[in-house]
Formats: sequence, structure tokens, C-alpha cells
Amino acid sequence: MSIWRNPTEIGYELSTTPLLFKEEGAFYLAKDNREAELLKKICLFWNKNFPTELILSPAVLKEQKVSQADYEKKLIHLSIGQDMPPQDIIAKLTDLNFEKDKTANRPKTFARRGELLDVYINEPTRFEFFGNKIDKIYTFDLKGKKQKELESVGIKPELIPESATILSEHDLQLEFTNPKFYNLRFKELEHDLGHYLKIWILTKESSKLRKLIIDANFLDFPKEKFKLESFILPTENFIFLTDDNIFGAPILEEKTELDEDFIDNLVPGDYVVHIDHGIGRYAGPVVMDGEKFFKLEYAKGDKLYVPMDKADRLDRYIGSPNPKLHRLSEESWLNAVNKIKENTQQTARELLDVYANREIAEAPIIKSHEHEEKELAESFEHTLTPDQKTCLHDLFQDMKKTAPMDRLICGDVGFGKTEVAVRAAFRAVLNGYQVAVLCPTTILTQQHFDTFSERLKPFGINVEILSRFRTSAQQKKNVEELKEGKIDIIIGTHRLLSNDIKFNHLGLIIIDEEQKFGVKHKEKLKKLRSNAHILTMTATPIPRTLNLALSGLRNISSIRTPPPGRMSIQTIIDRDEDEIIKNAIQAELNRKGQTYFLHNKVETIHFAKDRLQKLLPKANISIAHGQQDPTTLSRAMHDFDTGTTDILVCSTIIENGLDIPNANTLIVEDAPNFGLAQLYQIRGRIGRSYQQAYAYFLYRDQELTDLAKKRLKALKEASALGAGFELAMRDLELRGVGSILGKKQHGHAQEVGLNLYLRLLNQAVNELRQEEK
Repeated sequence: MSIWRNPTEIGYELSTTPLLFKEEGAFYLAKDNREAELLKKICLFWNKNFPTELILSPAVLKEQKVSQADYEKKLIHLSIGQDMPPQDIIAKLTDLNFEKDKTANRPKTFARRGELLDVYINEPTRFEFFGNKIDKIYTFDLKGKKQKELESVGIKPELIPESATILSEHDLQLEFTNPKFYNLRFKELEHDLGHYLKIWILTKESSKLRKLIIDANFLDFPKEKFKLESFILPTENFIFLTDDNIFGAPILEEKTELDEDFIDNLVPGDYVVHIDHGIGRYAGPVVMDGEKFFKLEYAKGDKLYVPMDKADRLDRYIGSPNPKLHRLSEESWLNAVNKIKENTQQTARELLDVYANREIAEAPIIKSHEHEEKELAESFEHTLTPDQKTCLHDLFQDMKKTAPMDRLICGDVGFGKTEVAVRAAFRAVLNGYQVAVLCPTTILTQQHFDTFSERLKPFGINVEILSRFRTSAQQKKNVEELKEGKIDIIIGTHRLLSNDIKFNHLGLIIIDEEQKFGVKHKEKLKKLRSNAHILTMTATPIPRTLNLALSGLRNISSIRTPPPGRMSIQTIIDRDEDEIIKNAIQAELNRKGQTYFLHNKVETIHFAKDRLQKLLPKANISIAHGQQDPTTLSRAMHDFDTGTTDILVCSTIIENGLDIPNANTLIVEDAPNFGLAQLYQIRGRIGRSYQQAYAYFLYRDQELTDLAKKRLKALKEASALGAGFELAMRDLELRGVGSILGKKQHGHAQEVGLNLYLRLLNQAVNELRQEEK
């Protein structure tokens, strides 16, 4: 069955359904070590005699699985009348990691006294010998008193034979449902419990609840701290409740901190989230009796006055442009949050499963080669910034470990992420491993190829490219040489994810702007990730990625300091007029520089070139867009890169990764049609030298929408170097959560706001990590 169950439900079914383990040698396979350890604790909660060795993690299964023949060699079978000297049994026990002790009163111990051999096999068991023959077998208590006589006994090795039945969540049969959150509504609780024959309650308030609920079985909290969740089992007319459902769990366990930037920039009309009351609209500050309050408006005319010292309960709402306001008198907010808390617990489990599988996997250990790496560092024409140095240190520490690295480097456009990637790739190759560099566009692939080749050519490293800029024959040759191990570093688009691509000794995968890849490509990336180190680079980190990184699910390094001497880009927002365009380009030509002119309609891009040629007859103008044949596009990019072309009329194909220091003017037609983060990324193509750069975002004569005005205003305000992080959040506010999250998560994030959703998700992740400990 494909119904998702929480661990409390799985543990209940495993520990109370003997039929699951009716076959000799049946085991339950948990998703990871964390879940296995938690399930053992939960199973013992439901059934104190449950044999927890029946629950395995993938790592334990991999380590302990043996052939049937090897398993039977280790198996010890003893029976009355059997001729086997005690010392032979002791040798077999020692081979199964049993320890000699004075008494056999604890698991995995044995003790010998003359003709008696005591072994702890589920319980203390005694063998009496007559010579070398087993005369009697019986269990005894801790005082040595005989309990039960046996004819024979088996001592199994802690190994799993290949013939063992391995059960998983798909084999479970019971169907559970979720109880309500009563939030102190005791009359409703008492009424609802009247429908159940079996009522179990885990509570710290049993003395109070016993007076209200007469027929319930009140359970003691386990000594070990781990979370148990409520459920209903309709087939048994059974309900299990915890304090969270009866009294109401706090929405956030963590202490909320005041976001001073949010408070300072709050203006009337902004949507806000009050953690305890839901989504409202800020109506401005109010002073009452000399004290300042935040006035919030809710549905049906409800109003809430929040004192300044309680402002930490407020947060910015990020989700849909016009969210539904809550009522203060209804419980819809608490019900929504509790439903979403359940979703975040499931999402957190899925995320931890993904990353736990990487913990099981083994990646190559990549060590330093000081002499060659020093030579590469000295050949770099710039000085590394402090952030670049820290980033490299973090990377190299990860690459020394057997656990596969999964590190995200966040750095604004032009801040030196590529140099970090070059040095990581260099170290991997020096250790004898291949490197794959995956890029979202053909042009970025070519740019990386040029950079990597130039930096690593003196060291004899073979760098190759797979993209549509290469002929079919060249691509076929590169695929073969990659398989044979003749190529050290391969740089390509999603072509690298094709089924015919085979690596000889892959050690490191570098992914540039992962969020640009489609769903199918991301699925293939997941498969590639298992046993190689992963380095992901991005200039505009999406909040979900950033929060997962901060949760400890991904390691993150930030490059926030610009290269020395770099100036912020002057941003001009104006009407689309010939005079403005001509003056901007002529000023760039006068200082012998180059210009990008972005016209994002391929069918009319030639008209845009003709327009510029009339304005500037002496200028050398080329066209570049994604629908051109590879030869034409490659020639256009090469001419612009070498300075032959003065103006490149282009589509958004230039968005990622181009690094042409001499191009320091950008003109974007119809700027309101682009997303904020996309405009920021495009603007990053200029300002890569020590010249002052200028970005012109033009709009037509028609009236700008409020959304377009806000977007362009935010872009102009974000002129400071390193503003990409803040801009990504502003973009979310303006256009809603969009496709940042999966469809289901997207809906939940809109319901309570992205910030609270991510905090609930982080809380769920942290709770699971605590259970693991």
C-alpha cells in the first residue's frame, strides 16, 4: 500500500501484528538508521518484549547480509544428547561475539563453571554436561532458579541470510486516520471518545483527565525521549491521543526573534502573519494609554492590537498576492497550522531520507597536492577574497571525507564562484578522478570550457565539452574518451545526463544554477549524486534551498564580498526612446567598450538590429539567440568575446555565466515583462571589470502596472554589490511563491505564508534529528 504512515503507526503495526513476522527470518527494513532506531523505541513502547533485532537500517542490511551457506556455518543448534564438548560451543559463541563473564545475566554473555555452561539466549539458559554430551537444557532466573526445561535451542548469528524475507512500509496493511486537534474543547473530546471501544492516552495531565475520561487507558511516558503521534485505527475501534491533540501543541517550539528589518519597512496595507492568530492586514501604528501598538485588521471587521514587546509574534506574509484573511473568533488558523505541521513532518522525513541515503554511500577521499595547487593559485591574476578562501577551506574539508559532499555555494554574480570550482576540480583530477561540470545553457557551457581550459592547460589536464556547439562526430568521440578515462573534466549541458554517458572514474560533479534544470533532469541528477561529491553553485538562492542548507540538510558557503575595486552598477529606468538608446551606446563606444542589447522576441530580433544600425551606422552589430544553428551562434559569441562586435543584440540566452569584462553597458527592452530575479541575473553580465557599468531597463509608453513599478523599483534599490539574496526574497513577495516549492508544499506555504511554513519545516527536521540522537 502507498499510504504514508508516521513512525508511531508503523511501530504499532510491527509490534502488535505477529503475522508480519510469521516467516522464519523475516525482517523489517526502515528507510535509514534514524528511522530504524526510532522504530525500535516505538515498538518497545507498544510491546516491551518485541525483538528489536528484526528492524534493520539499509546500512545494517548491507553490512550483515551473507549467503545462506555462510549463515548456516555460523548457526549454533544444540539439543539434549548431542555430543559437543563445551570448549567447542565456547569457540562458536566467541565467533558470534559473545563475551565471557562471571554470570550470563545480560545479552551476548556466557559463563562456564565445571560441567555447567550458562549462555544468555533471549534469557539466561543453562546447559548441563555429562562428559562431552549435553544432558539437560533449561532457562533460569537471575537467582539461578530453574524456570523451563528445553529439548533444544538455537543460537542465531547477527547476520541476515540472503533467503530472508525483507518487509518494508509497502507490506503494512493497517489503515490509520488522524484525530482532531481539540485545543481544550473538553466537551467535544468527551463526546467524540464515546464512539471508541479502545481509548489510550499518553499525557502528563492524567490526574486531570481521569475525571473527564473514565474509560481510557492512561499510559506512562517512555524513559527515553522521543515523539509519539496520535492516530485512529478504525478496524479496531481504537484511538490513541497525546497532549498535542488534547491541549493544543505550540505552533513553534523555538523562541521567535524580532525581525527588525521587517518591522522598520512595514507599511499600512502589508499582509502579515501573527503566529497565534493568522493572516491579517497591517493598518498602521496606534498609541493607546501612552503605549504603541501595531493595528491588524482581520476578516469580518475583526481587529487585533499587538504591543511593541509582542512584535516578535509577527512576520511578513509571503505567498499569494491577495491572501484570505482569518477571523479572530474562529479556529480555522489553528486547524490550518496543525494540518500543515503534519505535512511538514512528512516532508522533513522525505528530505532526511534523501540525505540519509547519501550518508550511507561512500565517495572518494580527495586529498591535497600542495606543490601543484600552489602553482595554480599563483597563476590566478586576482587575489582571492576572504570569502573565497573560507569557501575553498570548507570544500576541501568535505572532499577529504568518505561521506559524499553536498555543498551549496551562494555568491552574487561576478563574485568568483568559478575560480573556487576550478580549484576543486583541479584537486579531484590530481587524485585520479574525473569531474563533470553541468550547466543550464550552451553559452554558459562554452564560457566554463574557456575558463577551465585556460586555467588548467599548463598542467596537461584534458578538458572537453559536450554541447550543440560540437558536431555529432566530436560528441561521439568525447563520449567514448570519457568512458575510457581519457577526459579529465567534461563540461556540458543536460546532454551529460543522457543514457549513453558513462564515466570511468567520476569523483566530483559541479552543478551551476541547479534551479534552472527541469524536473526530469533533476531526477537524473539525483541518481548521479549517490557516490560522487557534489558542488552546486547559484547566484540567486531560492529560499527553500537556503533554508534546507541552514537546517543542516545541505552544507552552505557564501561568497558575499566583491572582488577589490569592483563598483556597483548604475541602474537607469526610463522610457524606450531612440535618443536614450543612442546616447547610452555611444558613450560606451567612446570608451572602446561593448554593449548588450536584450530583445527577447526571436521573430522580431532582426528589426531590433536594424533599428540600432540606423541609430549607430558605424557600429559592428551581431545577433545571438537560442534558435540559431550552433555554428552561427558560436561565431556571434566568439566575435563579441574577442571584441570584434560592438553591440550584441540578444535574447535571454546571455542570462547565465557570461564573463566579458569589456562589456559594461546593458539595455533591456520591455523590462517589465521579466521577473525580478531574472533581471538581476541579466544585469550581472556587466560590471565585471573596474569600469563603471550602466544598466538601462526600458519600458514602452503604456502605463506600468503596480506590480511592474514595484519590481523595477526594487531592482533599482538593489544596486549594492551582493544584493542578490535579498532580491530573491523580494521577487517572491511580488509574484507569490510560484514554482519554488512542489505543488503540495506550494499550497501549504500560501496558506500560512512562506516564512512560517519554512520555520515549521525546519522545526520538523530538527525534531527528527533529536529523535535520531
